[in-house]
Formats: sequence, C-alpha cells, structure tokens
Amino acid sequence: MKTNKYLIRFSQVGSGSKGGDAILIRLFDENDKEHIVLIDGGYKETGDKIVNYIKKECSTKHIDVVFNTHPDKDHISGLVTILDNDDITVGALVLNRPWKDAKFTKEMFDDNRITDKSLIKRLKDAFGYADDLEQVAKDKQIKIYRGMEGTTCYDGILTVLGPSETLYKRGLLGSAKTPESYIEAGLEDYTLTDYSEEDYVKGKTIEWFDDEQTSAVNQTSLVIALALGNRRCR
Repeated sequence: MKTNKYLIRFSQVGSGSKGGDAILIRLFDENDKEHIVLIDGGYKETGDKIVNYIKKECSTKHIDVVFNTHPDKDHISGLVTILDNDDITVGALVLNRPWKDAKFTKEMFDDNRITDKSLIKRLKDAFGYADDLEQVAKDKQIKIYRGMEGTTCYDGILTVLGPSETLYKRGLLGSAKTPESYIEAGLEDYTLTDYSEEDYVKGKTIEWFDDEQTSAVNQTSLVIALALGNRRCR
C-alpha cells in the first residue's frame, strides 16, 4: 500500500466520552486501486451515512474488511445496516462472538441448570447485536474471523494488538451479561482505567475525563494498530 496516499475518516456517534464511533480507512495500492477498511459502524443512522459516503466519494463499493471492536449497540448496529445493503459488498468480517470465541463451558458457571446448548442461547440473547451481525454475514456469505492479538491483514499494515484470549474471557466473565461464575471473583463490571492524562496527551490539548469508568465488555475491545511506512496509530 502507498504510504503517502490514504484517508482516515472518523464518524462520531453520540456525544462526549459516552459515544461510540466508526472509522473508515481508505488505502491505495501501488496501482492506485482503492481498498476500504471499516472499524465499527455506530448506530443504524451512522451505517446509512457510511453507505452514502462510500457510494458518493469512493471509487469502489467493496469493503475489504470490517472490524467490530466490541458488541455494544453504538458500535455494531450500523454494521448490520452496512452489511445488509445490496449496494455494498464486504470481503471479510472480524467479529468476536462470545458464544463461540470465549470457549465457555457450562462448568465455568454457578448455575447447575446450564447446559452447553442453553449457554449458547443465553449468550446470543445477551449479545443480540453480535448475533444479528453474524446472521447477516452468513446470509451474505461473508467470511467471519475472530479478532484476537496477532490477527493481521494487508501484510501487517493492520494488526490486532488485543485482546488476548485470556483477557477476552475474563472481561466477559466479569460482565453482567454473562451468568455468575466462580471464575469472576475479584472482577468488577466497571473498572477505572489505569492510564493517566499524561499517557495520552503528552502536551496536546484534548478533552480528558479523569473519572471515567468502562464496562467489562469494553475491556474486551479490539486494539488495532495501523502502520503505513513510519506512520503508526492505534
């Protein structure tokens, strides 16, 4: 991919620190062919705006790969809209499915009535937006990959740095969306970040939220690094 020609477009969802987002990345190869990557899709309205933007501004209506960082509504419901649009095609979807990728078994939970089959149903019900996205992808015959540390595309231009399998499982077990488990002792559904303003800002002026808390599900979010030449962001 060219290192001097690209565009990254952020679509804010909601307001302040509580909103989700959608990130559309336009890359160009040595033949100047455009490649599109999408990270999250916001709400349904965001998905509609992204579809319109691609149709109007991009030279292709094909998204090479779509990443869903985590299955909250403000990040994932717009992706359902995009994948379901007949004018847009998608090559691959990176989606972590709690009922599949966490590798839970009934023995991990306190409720003895849980079976492996009923556990899958409970997790699909709890993470309904991820279930909806999986179904659309299957209907469209879009290949689904899980997103754990080390997942790459474009020969390492995009790399998933996290979560690890252990962090992913622990985050879900600490969530109120999963049944109570003896494994979740010491985990809290909401955890204060360990990072300080200085870790992020380094002299730049941005709005900072000292007392922000994040959910256990948010802690399982994909961290994705983009590297183009000597330019890197995540």
